[in-house]
Amino acid sequence: MTLSDFPGIDALGERWNALRQAFDQREVREQRILLIGAIALTVTIFYLAVWEPISMARAEAARELADARDIAQRIEDIAAVRPQQGSSQGRGGASNRSLLARVDQLVRSSALDQTPERMTPDGDDAVRIWFEETPFEGLLRWLADLEQRSDMRLDSADIERDGEGTASARLQVERSS
Repeated sequence: MTLSDFPGIDALGERWNALRQAFDQREVREQRILLIGAIALTVTIFYLAVWEPISMARAEAARELADARDIAQRIEDIAAVRPQQGSSQGRGGASNRSLLARVDQLVRSSALDQTPERMTPDGDDAVRIWFEETPFEGLLRWLADLEQRSDMRLDSADIERDGEGTASARLQVERSS
Protein backbone atom coordinates (compact mmCIF):
# COMPACT_ATOMS: atom_id res chain seq x y z
CA MET A 1 0.00 0.00 0.00
CA THR A 2 1.37 3.37 -0.97
CA LEU A 3 0.43 6.93 -0.18
CA SER A 4 -1.28 7.31 -3.55
CA ASP A 5 -3.79 4.59 -2.50
CA PHE A 6 -5.39 6.95 0.03
CA PRO A 7 -8.30 9.07 -1.28
CA GLY A 8 -7.53 12.77 -1.52
CA ILE A 9 -3.73 12.34 -1.42
CA ASP A 10 -3.35 13.45 -5.03
CA ALA A 11 -5.34 16.65 -4.38
CA LEU A 12 -3.26 17.30 -1.26
CA GLY A 13 -0.05 16.84 -3.24
CA GLU A 14 -1.27 19.28 -5.89
CA ARG A 15 -2.10 21.88 -3.24
CA TRP A 16 1.30 21.42 -1.61
CA ASN A 17 3.05 21.93 -4.95
CA ALA A 18 1.00 25.09 -5.64
CA LEU A 19 1.92 26.47 -2.19
CA ARG A 20 5.58 25.60 -2.73
CA GLN A 21 5.60 27.39 -6.10
CA ALA A 22 3.92 30.47 -4.61
CA PHE A 23 6.50 30.46 -1.80
CA ASP A 24 9.42 30.10 -4.21
CA GLN A 25 8.15 33.05 -6.27
CA ARG A 26 8.34 35.36 -3.27
CA GLU A 27 11.34 37.50 -2.51
CA VAL A 28 13.84 36.25 0.07
CA ARG A 29 12.65 38.85 2.58
CA GLU A 30 9.01 37.72 2.20
CA GLN A 31 10.04 34.07 2.52
CA ARG A 32 11.76 34.84 5.82
CA ILE A 33 8.68 36.68 7.10
CA LEU A 34 6.45 33.73 6.12
CA LEU A 35 8.81 31.24 7.82
CA ILE A 36 8.93 33.31 11.01
CA GLY A 37 5.12 33.59 10.95
CA ALA A 38 4.76 29.82 10.45
CA ILE A 39 7.11 29.15 13.37
CA ALA A 40 5.25 31.64 15.59
CA LEU A 41 1.92 30.04 14.62
CA THR A 42 3.26 26.55 15.38
CA VAL A 43 4.57 27.63 18.79
CA THR A 44 1.26 29.36 19.59
CA ILE A 45 -0.79 26.31 18.62
CA PHE A 46 1.49 24.05 20.67
CA TYR A 47 1.18 26.36 23.68
CA LEU A 48 -2.61 26.66 23.47
CA ALA A 49 -3.32 23.02 22.60
CA VAL A 50 -0.74 21.22 24.74
CA TRP A 51 1.17 23.29 27.28
CA GLU A 52 -1.60 25.47 28.74
CA PRO A 53 -4.09 22.59 29.40
CA ILE A 54 -1.33 20.61 31.13
CA SER A 55 -0.26 23.54 33.30
CA MET A 56 -3.88 24.35 34.18
CA ALA A 57 -4.51 20.72 35.15
CA ARG A 58 -1.42 20.77 37.40
CA ALA A 59 -2.59 23.99 39.07
CA GLU A 60 -6.08 22.52 39.64
CA ALA A 61 -4.58 19.33 41.09
CA ALA A 62 -2.38 21.38 43.44
CA ARG A 63 -5.42 23.41 44.56
CA GLU A 64 -7.45 20.24 45.20
CA LEU A 65 -4.54 18.75 47.16
CA ALA A 66 -4.33 21.88 49.31
CA ASP A 67 -8.11 21.72 49.90
CA ALA A 68 -7.89 18.05 50.86
CA ARG A 69 -5.04 18.77 53.29
CA ASP A 70 -7.08 21.62 54.80
CA ILE A 71 -10.08 19.31 55.28
CA ALA A 72 -7.86 16.61 56.79
CA GLN A 73 -6.38 19.14 59.21
CA ARG A 74 -9.84 20.31 60.25
CA ILE A 75 -10.97 16.73 60.84
CA GLU A 76 -7.85 16.05 62.91
CA ASP A 77 -8.56 19.20 64.94
CA ILE A 78 -12.13 18.04 65.59
CA ALA A 79 -10.95 14.55 66.52
CA ALA A 80 -8.47 16.06 68.99
CA VAL A 81 -11.24 17.85 70.89
CA ARG A 82 -12.37 15.73 73.84
CA PRO A 83 -15.52 16.21 75.88
CA GLN A 84 -14.90 18.34 78.91
CA GLN A 85 -15.69 16.82 82.29
CA GLY A 86 -18.15 18.55 84.59
CA SER A 87 -21.54 20.09 84.04
CA SER A 88 -22.30 21.35 80.58
CA GLN A 89 -25.44 22.19 78.63
CA GLY A 90 -25.91 18.92 76.80
CA ARG A 91 -25.16 16.62 79.74
CA GLY A 92 -27.74 17.32 82.37
CA GLY A 93 -30.40 14.60 82.63
CA ALA A 94 -29.86 13.34 79.07
CA SER A 95 -28.21 10.05 79.97
CA ASN A 96 -31.54 8.29 80.57
CA ARG A 97 -32.65 8.88 76.95
CA SER A 98 -31.50 6.78 74.00
CA LEU A 99 -28.36 7.83 72.16
CA LEU A 100 -30.35 8.18 68.94
CA ALA A 101 -32.79 10.63 70.57
CA ARG A 102 -29.94 12.64 72.06
CA VAL A 103 -28.10 12.88 68.71
CA ASP A 104 -31.37 13.90 67.04
CA GLN A 105 -31.86 16.65 69.65
CA LEU A 106 -28.29 17.89 69.11
CA VAL A 107 -28.84 18.07 65.35
CA ARG A 108 -32.12 19.98 65.72
CA SER A 109 -30.69 22.44 68.26
CA SER A 110 -27.57 23.15 66.19
CA ALA A 111 -26.88 25.80 63.57
CA LEU A 112 -26.97 23.21 60.77
CA ASP A 113 -29.27 24.35 57.98
CA GLN A 114 -30.61 20.87 57.36
CA THR A 115 -31.42 17.61 59.08
CA PRO A 116 -29.55 14.40 58.26
CA GLU A 117 -30.73 12.26 55.37
CA ARG A 118 -30.70 9.25 57.67
CA MET A 119 -29.84 8.32 61.26
CA THR A 120 -29.68 4.71 62.41
CA PRO A 121 -28.60 3.16 65.70
CA ASP A 122 -25.54 0.93 65.61
CA GLY A 123 -25.92 -1.10 68.77
CA ASP A 124 -26.63 0.61 72.09
CA ASP A 125 -23.62 2.90 72.09
CA ALA A 126 -23.35 4.25 68.52
CA VAL A 127 -25.38 6.07 65.86
CA ARG A 128 -24.67 6.33 62.13
CA ILE A 129 -25.56 9.66 60.50
CA TRP A 130 -25.73 10.56 56.78
CA PHE A 131 -25.66 14.18 55.61
CA GLU A 132 -26.03 15.20 51.94
CA GLU A 133 -25.00 18.62 50.56
CA THR A 134 -24.55 20.11 54.01
CA PRO A 135 -22.64 23.36 54.52
CA PHE A 136 -19.12 22.19 55.35
CA GLU A 137 -18.34 24.89 57.92
CA GLY A 138 -21.64 24.22 59.75
CA LEU A 139 -20.88 20.49 59.82
CA LEU A 140 -17.45 21.12 61.36
CA ARG A 141 -18.96 23.45 63.99
CA TRP A 142 -21.60 20.84 64.81
CA LEU A 143 -18.96 18.11 65.22
CA ALA A 144 -16.92 20.36 67.53
CA ASP A 145 -20.06 21.12 69.59
CA LEU A 146 -20.91 17.42 69.72
CA GLU A 147 -17.56 16.59 71.29
CA GLN A 148 -17.44 19.60 73.63
CA ARG A 149 -21.00 19.75 74.92
CA SER A 150 -22.10 16.14 75.19
CA ASP A 151 -20.92 12.77 76.39
CA MET A 152 -20.59 11.64 72.75
CA ARG A 153 -17.63 11.59 70.39
CA LEU A 154 -17.00 11.12 66.70
CA ASP A 155 -15.83 7.56 66.09
CA SER A 156 -15.44 7.67 62.30
CA ALA A 157 -16.10 10.08 59.46
CA ASP A 158 -16.19 9.85 55.68
CA ILE A 159 -16.59 13.35 54.26
CA GLU A 160 -16.68 14.13 50.54
CA ARG A 161 -16.74 17.60 49.03
CA ASP A 162 -19.85 18.13 46.86
CA GLY A 163 -19.34 21.64 45.61
CA GLU A 164 -18.47 25.11 46.77
CA GLY A 165 -18.84 25.00 50.53
CA THR A 166 -20.94 21.82 50.76
CA ALA A 167 -20.10 18.25 51.65
CA SER A 168 -21.68 14.83 52.07
CA ALA A 169 -20.75 12.98 55.24
CA ARG A 170 -21.14 9.51 56.70
CA LEU A 171 -20.49 9.75 60.44
CA GLN A 172 -20.50 7.35 63.35
CA VAL A 173 -21.02 8.91 66.77
CA GLU A 174 -20.63 6.91 69.97
CA ARG A 175 -20.84 7.42 73.70
CA SER A 176 -17.64 8.57 75.35
CA SER A 177 -16.19 6.25 77.92
